[in-house]
Amino acid sequence: MDYSGIDFRRAEVKAFVHNAYIYELAVPGKWANRASTYLLHHYGEGALSMDLWFAMPEAYSAHPLNLSVYVNRELVSLLVISRGGEQPFEVRLKGVQGDMLELTLVSNASITTNTADHANCFMILNLQLVP
Repeated sequence: MDYSGIDFRRAEVKAFVHNAYIYELAVPGKWANRASTYLLHHYGEGALSMDLWFAMPEAYSAHPLNLSVYVNRELVSLLVISRGGEQPFEVRLKGVQGDMLELTLVSNASITTNTADHANCFMILNLQLVP
């Protein structure tokens, strides 16, 4: 199985993740907690493409929503989210070594009107390592 990309829009997601609820049926992707981690197979790609979905800003416990992107435990980007809906991001990977890449996404807020048994933050739709 190729883990250089993960499509979270699928009903069944086979991936190595932590704090992303891949077994729940949610649309359009899978809910992620304030801190979530994803393991990807790195073949020397130079960037990470992410498609994420966010609730409207007023639904969060902090405004604006900040999303820190860590690769192999090093901060590589800080994304500021000021609107809801689906949003694509591309993060350059500078100097990433090795064939495994640990991606960690950490947010400063979660949804305050949440009825789930865990603190949802955003929906992850797709992760893909790209040239």
